[in-house]
Amino acid sequence: MNNIVSEINKFFLEQGFEPITINDETSFRYKDNYYYRVSFGGETSYFIEYAETLEEAENNIYWDIGAYSSDSGVNPLITAIKSDILRYIVEEYQENGETERGFDKMLKIVI
Repeated sequence: MNNIVSEINKFFLEQGFEPITINDETSFRYKDNYYYRVSFGGETSYFIEYAETLEEAENNIYWDIGAYSSDSGVNPLITAIKSDILRYIVEEYQENGETERGFDKMLKIVI
């Protein structure tokens, strides 16, 4: 596994995400719904992805909600991904409850 993905997976755990193995890959469930993972998409591309249901995750239907490049360096990349996880997933749930999806706001900013 890529070191950056490992670092982000550790961060998911620190924030209270529950690890779940789906199709031999680790995803993270948050607040009993939505499944998140960070994927590596080439030499310098990373993505935060989510599936709304376990069925979607099992069928490998994940939606990109954040795209990142490591061109600016590893530490800035890790910091940016962690910041977005906190801001658009963790803090959004804390402020608005489980029915709100912070990634909706994230999608508007990333796009």
